[in-house]
Amino acid sequence: ENKRAEELNQRFVGQTLRVLSDGRSEDGIYRGRTGHNKIISFNLPEGADAKRAEAGRFIDVKVVKAAAYTLEGDLII
Repeated sequence: ENKRAEELNQRFVGQTLRVLSDGRSEDGIYRGRTGHNKIISFNLPEGADAKRAEAGRFIDVKVVKAAAYTLEGDLII
């Protein structure tokens, strides 16, 4: 089942998705949810203003990696 979920998530790799940011968690990782209700962790590029990724903001994130239940990406500035 996990393998199938990961295969389905692979379709997002390379795409830029609109994400509703949950902000930075206590472990220092930024997370949000895509329009497909997928959880995505994302990095802020060097020099990016952290205010852009505050909770409640819509941002664009380029997906760079997919796992069974999560995506990983980079904030587009």
